[in-house]
Order: sequence, then structure tokens, then C-alpha cells
Amino acid sequence: MADALFTAPPVDGPWLVVDDPTAAVTTVLEQRGQPFARWDRFAGGLSSDPSPEPPAGPFGAVAMRMNRAREVLEYALHAAAARVAPGAPLYLYGANDEGARSAGKRLAPLFAEAETVETRRHCRLWRAIRTEEPARGALADHRREVTLPLPGGAVTLVSYPGVFAKGRLDDGSRLLLTALADAPLGTVRRALDFGCGLGVLALGVRQRFAEVTLHALDADAVAVAAARENLPGASVAVGDRWGALAWLDTRAGGYDLIVSNPPLHRGVTLELGLLSDFVEGAARELTPGGALILVTQQHRAAHRVVEEHLGTPQLLAEDGRFRVWLARK
Repeated sequence: MADALFTAPPVDGPWLVVDDPTAAVTTVLEQRGQPFARWDRFAGGLSSDPSPEPPAGPFGAVAMRMNRAREVLEYALHAAAARVAPGAPLYLYGANDEGARSAGKRLAPLFAEAETVETRRHCRLWRAIRTEEPARGALADHRREVTLPLPGGAVTLVSYPGVFAKGRLDDGSRLLLTALADAPLGTVRRALDFGCGLGVLALGVRQRFAEVTLHALDADAVAVAAARENLPGASVAVGDRWGALAWLDTRAGGYDLIVSNPPLHRGVTLELGLLSDFVEGAARELTPGGALILVTQQHRAAHRVVEEHLGTPQLLAEDGRFRVWLARK
């Protein structure tokens, strides 16, 4: 994409740069003296201000790093299309194993005349032209509701594209919620849901401890928008690291309970380094005697990682695929 910008024709207005993880695209735009604005949905990397929606625009062109998740890409296309005029170009780029080879078919009807600009190193760059097809450009246009059976009773939750896969609760979170309902816990005044998504685990905590002060954190700004609707009275922030807790009100001290179905996998492989960083951070943030309840894929090494930072954990539940652990500070 960066190489293509050196020969791209000038556009009428600034560029909208969507998810540029290496700053390669924005660097070229700066070198060419072309104005731009970033939109990063997810925290991490170079993203300093994740947002559930792009800036208002209008923009003259879009450079978009492809997301392999169909709903995430579909929403991004609608949001971008609503901020450019008909005839404006969209450049979409990504790796073939992310679906870039066939991505051109996913651009219609918002963008037409899709053509491959270049293929290189198992990646592909597409160029397409904005049509006059109306776009659903606001996050609210994609709002939907889903009802889930939780151990403490059914709840109806707000969801947005790419936040809640296939409208159902994943098996790991379901196992954790079941274990949480009967876990040997004392008084819980303050609790944190790390990687909260819609806020399902936090709601499970609130069902058991009605007066709890809830904090929640997620790397996806769209997930955070949903969690803020689903967790009235809770403090919810965007972030993928423990340092993001600075955005929450932590003046009262640590947490009596941390719950998490943490994003620690690539495919089916458990990344033990990520798990170690997560548990080490949880150990810092827990109050003395506080509990961490997390779910991991069934992997013997996970027990050792938790034990390294918090002592021998208790196995609360397992189902042949996942295990739920409880560890205390």
C-alpha cells in the first residue's frame, strides 16, 4: 500500500487511513504532503486513540488494512463509504491467508470496479470506486440485541459487528460463568473483567455480587461501546495492556476479583508468554487474598504459568477443551 501511494493520483480531500499497524501508509502521506486522518478500532501497536467510529470527514480516499473477520470488515466498509463521495477510491490491502485474494467480491455494492493493483509476498492490494449505494455509516445503524441464558438469569445485551461471534456465548466463557456462580469467594467489593467484550463475564459477577464496583477493559473500541451500554454504572475503557487501567478510577486500590477469558491464542495454540504477562499483571492488581478466575484451553503448561505468579491454582471446571482456574494472591 505504501509503495502504491507514490504513484497514486491526487485526491480531492484528505485520506482516511484505517488500521495502519506499521505507520507505513501515513509516513508516505506525510512525505507527499497529503493530509490524512487515522481510524483505529483496536488498541495496540501504534494506535493511540482507538475509536468505534471514524472521524466525520469528508475524505477524498480510503486506505484500509483488511481485517479477516467478515463482520469487522463489513462495518469498516460501511463506515468509510459514508465518509467519501461517489467516485472516491478505496484501497484495500491484506494477506492472502486473511482473505485478501477474494476480497474484491466483498466490496460490492458500496464499492465497484474492484481491480487488483498489485500482488506481492502472498499479499494483495485492491482498488475500487465508491458507488452511490447508501451506507450505514454510524455505529448505531448496526446495533442489535441478543438474549443469553446466564447462571443468574437470562440477560438481553447490545451487540455490534465483530464483537459477538454468531450471536452466541463462546464455550470458554460459558464454562467460566458456570464455575463463577459457585466459586469459593469471599466478599467482593471491586472486580475487573479483563478483555470484557460485551461485558458478559462482568454481568455474571454482578449477578452474584449485586453491590460490586465493576471495571472492564477491552482492546476493541466497538466492544467497549457495547459494554458501556450493557454495564450501566461500570467504568469501561479501551486498552489491551494493564497500563490502560489508568483510564479507570483505580484510586480505591486493587481488585478483590479479576475474571477473564483472555485473548491468549493464535488459532488453537496457547501463547504462554501472553498468559504469563497477563497473570503477572493480575497478581499486581489483586488485593491481598483477591482471586483471579480465568479460562484457558486445556493445556498443562497453563497451570505452571499461573502457579509461577500466584501459587498453586484450583481447578474449578473443565469440559475436555477448556479449564477454569482460580488463583489467589
